[in-house]
Amino acid sequence: MLAKPFTWRDAASLAQRSSGIRIAVIMLPIFWLIYLLGISLEQRRAVQQGELHVSNVVRIFQENSERIFLSVDGTMLLLRRLYESNPGNSISNTGWKEPR
Repeated sequence: MLAKPFTWRDAASLAQRSSGIRIAVIMLPIFWLIYLLGISLEQRRAVQQGELHVSNVVRIFQENSERIFLSVDGTMLLLRRLYESNPGNSISNTGWKEPR
């Protein structure tokens, strides 16, 4: 004896008779909606944290660059003063050496 194939009509009939299947058909889209909403919120939060991280890195880089340029500027000003104060217009570091 051959069993007849299961058709969509049979599935619809079973869904109408079974309350468990009706609940599953109703709840499944709700679960997917909640899941996709959670993923969307998590992605938005990750993007915001990434933007905050990048802005912090840029700020640190800017502060470090400013510190380097100010240090170089101070060194150049010192060299200019030494050059202008020396009558022979040459910079000598003999006075800078520490005695051994």
